[in-house]
Amino acid sequence: MGRKLAFAAVAVMVLAALAAGAGWLWLRGSGRPVRQGEQRLPGLEAQVRVRFDRWGVPHVEASSERDLAAALGYLHANDRLTQLELGRRAAQSRLAEILGPAALELDVYFLRLGARRALDALESSLGERARAWYRGYADGVNAWLAARGSDLPPELRLLGVEPEPWTVRDSLSFVVLMARDLAFWNGRPEEARFRWLRAFGAARLVELLGDPELHLPPAIVELARNQSAPAGSARRPRDAEPGAQL
Repeated sequence: MGRKLAFAAVAVMVLAALAAGAGWLWLRGSGRPVRQGEQRLPGLEAQVRVRFDRWGVPHVEASSERDLAAALGYLHANDRLTQLELGRRAAQSRLAEILGPAALELDVYFLRLGARRALDALESSLGERARAWYRGYADGVNAWLAARGSDLPPELRLLGVEPEPWTVRDSLSFVVLMARDLAFWNGRPEEARFRWLRAFGAARLVELLGDPELHLPPAIVELARNQSAPAGSARRPRDAEPGAQL
């Protein structure tokens, strides 16, 4: 009996090891970037050449802006599809759809921040040339998605994500994300500093920040002067952190 139990335990361990190994190979081999050979992208006007240097940085030669944009979209999807997927979902308050309640606070934060309104304004303001660039880029991302099918990066496969077709709005989501990130300086959000400028004036703001060389663009000072601020409306920097009401 003891020997049979021992054999059974060994068999279970071997099966578990094989399953773990197969799972590891499945994840490790999924969604890997392709950096050699030829790929066909629908809509290209001419051949595009891509050369990767020893650091893995692509160098692209294209005969038109549209082809260049399409190649860039394809290469970004090839190397960082997970970042693209999570970034567009963050700006559009859709992270909780795939990450669950843990991401709900961040979704609400971007809603309160007005990210969707910013996306609407950006998309409607695009000129013909800029829109052509964004459409070309989206075509490149979608060409990668069509070519790879279910062969997605392991993070997306574990989350069970099936990426939707890429759009101009998705690319603009990263403009909103970068604008938000660049608005933070030394832990103090620019939006909070503007509230202080509006409430206390330029001279008092310089004194509060303790920086006599602080540069305040005249246009920003004038904008703050022309906006009335209710008494006590200036808040501490922490109010602009994710989850706080703006």
